[in-house]
Amino acid sequence: MVPLAGAVGTVSASTTPTHVVTDQTWTAVGNPYLIDDVLVVMPGQTLTIEKGVVIEFTPSGWLDVRGDLNVLGTAADPVVFTIDSANATSTQQWGGIQLQTDDFDVDLVMRNAIVSRAQNGVGIACCHQGSILIEDSTFLNNNVAIHGYAGYDAIINNVVFMNNTVGVDSADKEISYSTFVGNEYGITGGERIDVSYSLFENNDIAAYGGRGVLLCNVIQDNRIGVQAFYQGWHLEHNVIQDNSEIGVITGQYGGSVPHVWGNSFLNNGWGANTVADISIQHTNNINVDFEDNWWGTTDSNVIDAAIHDFYDNSNLGIVDYTPALTAEPNGTACAGSAPHTGNGDDNNTGNDDNNTGNDDNNTGTIPDVDLNGTSPGDDGGITPDLNGTEPIGDDNETIPDTNGTDPIGDDNETAPDTNTTDPIGDDNDTAESVLDPTPRISMWSGKVNQHNENGTWMTDADGVSGGGSYAQWGSEGYGDRKLEYCQKFWPSTVSIELRDSREEITFWTRGNTDPYVSTRDVYECVFNHNASEPEDADLQQRLADLSPPEAENVESCDDVLGEACDDEKQIIVGGELPGFTAVLGTLSIVLGALLTTGRRRTL
Repeated sequence: MVPLAGAVGTVSASTTPTHVVTDQTWTAVGNPYLIDDVLVVMPGQTLTIEKGVVIEFTPSGWLDVRGDLNVLGTAADPVVFTIDSANATSTQQWGGIQLQTDDFDVDLVMRNAIVSRAQNGVGIACCHQGSILIEDSTFLNNNVAIHGYAGYDAIINNVVFMNNTVGVDSADKEISYSTFVGNEYGITGGERIDVSYSLFENNDIAAYGGRGVLLCNVIQDNRIGVQAFYQGWHLEHNVIQDNSEIGVITGQYGGSVPHVWGNSFLNNGWGANTVADISIQHTNNINVDFEDNWWGTTDSNVIDAAIHDFYDNSNLGIVDYTPALTAEPNGTACAGSAPHTGNGDDNNTGNDDNNTGNDDNNTGTIPDVDLNGTSPGDDGGITPDLNGTEPIGDDNETIPDTNGTDPIGDDNETAPDTNTTDPIGDDNDTAESVLDPTPRISMWSGKVNQHNENGTWMTDADGVSGGGSYAQWGSEGYGDRKLEYCQKFWPSTVSIELRDSREEITFWTRGNTDPYVSTRDVYECVFNHNASEPEDADLQQRLADLSPPEAENVESCDDVLGEACDDEKQIIVGGELPGFTAVLGTLSIVLGALLTTGRRRTL
C-alpha cells in the first residue's frame, strides 16, 4: 500500500508507515517507524501497536486519530513515541497524538508507553463519544503531556509525569496511583478532575485546579502545593507537607467553597514567601471550614501562624480549623477502597521493584528517581506505592492487598472484607446487610446514570441517559436536570441534596456494555410531604409504597424502617390514627425523629 499523496514518508527509516485506511498492526520487527508529517487513523479503523515498537517523529510529524488506537506495550518492552534521531540533541518537539474526539467515536487504550518530546503528548478534543484509558505509562519532557478534554472522563492510572512543562491540563480526568515529579505544573487549569493515591513532588505548582476531589495524595516539596482554580478542589485525607512557599491557596466561585477534611498540613512555607511562611493562604472574604485536619500540633498559636486569613488581613474571611485532629490521620484513612489495576507485586512477597531506589517505574527508562515517594522501599503508611497495587498504609508484607483479593473471613483488622458491606474487624464470614435505602442518584459524564433503589445501585435501563448537559445531548443529558432525573424514578421528588460523602459506584458505558468503578458525587432525591419539617426521603418512599392494609398494621415508625426511633419522638399511628392517611398525616413528626446526621447543601 502506498501513502496518501504528500502525507508521510519523505525521510529514510526502517519502516515508513502509511495512513491507516484499513486495520493495521505494527510490531517491533519494523523498528524504528518514522513519521515526518501527519499520519491518519481513519474512522472505523484500528491501529494496534505492539510491545517494543519505537516510533520516531520529525518536528512536523504527528498522529491524527479518528478511529481507534491500541498501544500495547509491556513493562519490559514499552512502546516508545519520541523525536527522531536527527533532532535528538535539539530542542525541537514533534506534534503529538491528537484524538479527534470532537467529531469521531475514538477509543484509545494506551498501556506501558513512553511519550517524550511532544508538543501535546496526547491531545483530546471535545465533545463526542469514545473512551480513553492510559495506564502504566510515562510522559517525559513534553510541553503538555495530556491536553484537552472530551466531555467524559479520561481514565489515567499508574502514569508518571516527569519534567514536562505541564503534566495534565483542562478537564474531565480521573487520575489514580500516578506520579507528578519535576514539572512546572503537575496539573493546571483543571476542572472536573479527580486525583487519588498519587504523588506530587518537586513541581513548581503541584495542582492548580478545582471542581473535583484530591483524595489520599502526597503533595510535598513543591513551591506551591494546591492552588484553587475557581472554587478549588475538595481535599480529603491528603498529606500536604514541606512545600516551600504555600501548602494551599483557597478559592471560591459564586460563594461556593470546597470541603476540606482529614488532611495533614505539615511544615509548609519553609522557603521565602512574600506573604508569610504558611500552610493556608486564604484569598477571599468568605469564611471557610478547615475542620478535622491535622496540623502537626494541637497548639493553636502554631496553627494560627500557619494560616493567613481575616486575622492577618481584615479583607479576608476566617479559616475555621476547630475542631482540629489530634494525630496524623492518613495511615489508616487511606487504606482500603480504591481500585487497583497496575502491574507489579508490592507486598514484599514477589519481584517488586520498589526496593531499588533507581528505576522504580518498572520500565528501565528513568533511572535515579525513586518513584514510590520519599525513599527506596518506603512503606510507612503515608506514601502511595506507584505500581498501582496497594493503597496507602497497607504494607504489612503478609496479608492480601485490599484491591479485591482480601477474602471474607480474613481477620486481620486492617482491610475490609470484599463483600462490600462487612465492616473492618467484623469478620464472621457473612456479608452484613447495612444498606442505605435512601433514594439517590449519581452521574458521571460519558457513562450511563445510576440510581439507588432500596440500597442497591442500578444502572438506567435505557442505556443512554447520561451526565452531560441538555444543551449538548438533548433528552439524554441530565447533568443540568438532576431534579428531573430523580423524578424519573421517584415522581414525588421536589428537590435534590448533594451529600457530603461520595460513594464508590459501578457505572456503565453507553448501552450498559462495559463497567467502570468510580467514586462520585451522590444526590439525594427529596420528597415534599411537609415543607416546614426536615425530610427523610427513604421513609417517605417507604410510606408511599405501603398498601392500605399494610398501613393499617403500622403501630410505630420502627415498623416502617425496621429499627427503633428516638423514644421521645416515637409516634403511634395504628390504633390512634386510622390507617394510611394518618401515616402520611404524621410524616413530618417521623421525619424529625429520623433526620440523618451530616451537613448537606440544597441545590
